[in-house]
Amino acid sequence: MTELDYLLTAIMTQEDVRTALSDVRRRIKENPQEQAACAGEAFVARILVLLEHADAKTRKNAALLLGDIAAQLNQQQQQQVTEALWNAYEKDTVKFVSASYMKAMASYDCSSYLPGLKELLHQLQTLECAPEDVKHVRELRRQVTAILSEQEVRPAYAFGGIRRSHMLLLTAEPYIREALLQQVIRAGKSDARIVSRGVCVTTDSLDFLDAIRLYRDVWFVVRFAKGQVADAQHLAEAISQSELLPLLQEIYGRQEAYPFCLRSREADSKSLKRLAYQVEEASGHRLRNCTTKEHIAELLVEPKKNGDYRIYLKCADYEDKRFLYRKSYLPTSMSPVTAAQMVELVRPYLKEQAHIIDPFCGVGTLLIERNRVLRARDTYGVDSFGEAIAKARANTSASGMEFYYINRDYFDFTSSYLLEEVITECPRMEHKSREEVDQFYHLFFDKTEQICASGAVVILLSTEENALKKHLRLHPVFALERQIPMRGQEQIYIVRKRG
Repeated sequence: MTELDYLLTAIMTQEDVRTALSDVRRRIKENPQEQAACAGEAFVARILVLLEHADAKTRKNAALLLGDIAAQLNQQQQQQVTEALWNAYEKDTVKFVSASYMKAMASYDCSSYLPGLKELLHQLQTLECAPEDVKHVRELRRQVTAILSEQEVRPAYAFGGIRRSHMLLLTAEPYIREALLQQVIRAGKSDARIVSRGVCVTTDSLDFLDAIRLYRDVWFVVRFAKGQVADAQHLAEAISQSELLPLLQEIYGRQEAYPFCLRSREADSKSLKRLAYQVEEASGHRLRNCTTKEHIAELLVEPKKNGDYRIYLKCADYEDKRFLYRKSYLPTSMSPVTAAQMVELVRPYLKEQAHIIDPFCGVGTLLIERNRVLRARDTYGVDSFGEAIAKARANTSASGMEFYYINRDYFDFTSSYLLEEVITECPRMEHKSREEVDQFYHLFFDKTEQICASGAVVILLSTEENALKKHLRLHPVFALERQIPMRGQEQIYIVRKRG
């Protein structure tokens, strides 16, 4: 007899089965294929009986087990179980068990119970409960909300932009913030300024963002009501009385509720969860705490040095139109923002109508961003990975540009004329031996010397400073003109081939 058989037999024949139920749940979580053994009619009938057991934790484990095996049951069994769970919920007076019935019901078709669930949610939203019951009521409300969110038609939330003046934070790394600020000012936003996480700007339209390629994300800076205290004790109230709800109504139109999730880089998950419930309650449930899958509003909570907090809003369905050409990519592909930032930093070294090459072009992002800034004459992209080349061709076509892509190892590349610019992100080599890294850069500079004209510029993004500089010394035809820091160990190296 297997362990699972032993546990199932114990549940069928013994009275004290709380631990056995818990052990079965653990086993089928670790081995989902064993769920089928729990779907027999006699065993399911026994679990339904246990929903009325005198021990509250036994009832809880029985309900949760029914949720675990829902996919294994036939339609008739599912209807029977759903009815039993609902009836058990209505009869049970133990607070910590109630949410378990709803959690289990979420795995079943609850369409027949939607009116009752809506009424229950309304009761929970207006219920005044004792402090010791708050935790259980919040969890029950969360589970009921999850069922309704899954089984009801979601209201249409369509991002409609802004019409009134709001403050934005365009996030960016320190190395690119000054360049980002200048882009924003050139776009007509003269009041922009650099802040700790990027660039802040006040605007009544988001249209200018399409031309700003250097920021990572766009967040609304949520402004609090005048005189409102936004410390830990009063934060939920401050959020509910801030410009957040009017801003969401401006963007999405009037809605019964706006689903949100909370994020923080410092608060622990327990504190964040408690704050989310407090915000929901303080807003009269117009802000609805939900899972990240459903939210339209992501709120970032950031502490200030004085003990107060800043709140930022990101709208989940805001469409970033800056890089629409990049429909195809690989997990290792350079992000379009990183490519745009790199090109901006090396802009003084680019030459119009140059013959250029990216020896490790991937899906073509860096070449596209480079040619947006200054058009080259002939552009070559080389990569040994065929799928990358296919995706590069698709992206370049979508951008309206025309490059020559070659599915070949760079070290086998040949050209009928000498090139004037090399621009690339060198392959990551963290898991390579020192010998392999040395060999790569030795071959790279050998090859680049062969195909480049005198005075050609070689622009490299690399994490291998020691190896790169070592082989520059071994290839005296090249000289390092400038080194530009980026993130972590990433550096841009501006190398010139001597004339």
